[in-house]
Amino acid sequence: MSTADRANQAYFHHLNTSPRETAVDEVVGDCGADDQQLQQSLAAVRAKDWRALTRWPGSYLTIAHSGEALAVIGDLAGQHPVYWRSDGTGTWWSTSATALAALDGAPVDPTALAAHIALAQPDVLGQ
Repeated sequence: MSTADRANQAYFHHLNTSPRETAVDEVVGDCGADDQQLQQSLAAVRAKDWRALTRWPGSYLTIAHSGEALAVIGDLAGQHPVYWRSDGTGTWWSTSATALAALDGAPVDPTALAAHIALAQPDVLGQ
């Protein structure tokens, strides 16, 4: 897959709520963390210290999972936005609002999308 294809690829995933015992931290994009910092990030994931996963230089998407807790964190610059919705089966997230809306044929809400782009993502990390 070429660099241009990867840049245009939307990440789309459905999350189940079943617990897992291991910590997982995936980073997608241009992240300035070195291998040691990425390895140490697993301790932050186990402690559910989501803010620690946003401190590296670069523009990247972080997907962290520990037990029943999951964090999908886009970058503040909007290069890797995260859109989400919940239904009776769990939570769906995507880096494409259009792909997420297409799950049930819903149109994209241009007003909400414009607000999201203009105001960035809210501080859902609670700190």
